[in-house]
Amino acid sequence: SLKKQLAFYEKRLTKVSLEVNVKQTEHHVGGDRQLRRRIELIITGAIVRSNEPFRFQTGFFIGPLAYD
Repeated sequence: SLKKQLAFYEKRLTKVSLEVNVKQTEHHVGGDRQLRRRIELIITGAIVRSNEPFRFQTGFFIGPLAYD
């Protein structure tokens, strides 16, 4: 679904590759230790105009939702 949206809306990119990872990370809040799940999105491709490599990476935590 995300790859279809990228192809439809982002005409400046070609050879688009999408990687989605779910990782479990440990956070220390005060003296407590919390395990939280993190969704990581990595988009790679090439810019159409110059054929220059392109890479974008972002992520967010789920349960409770928080942006990194």
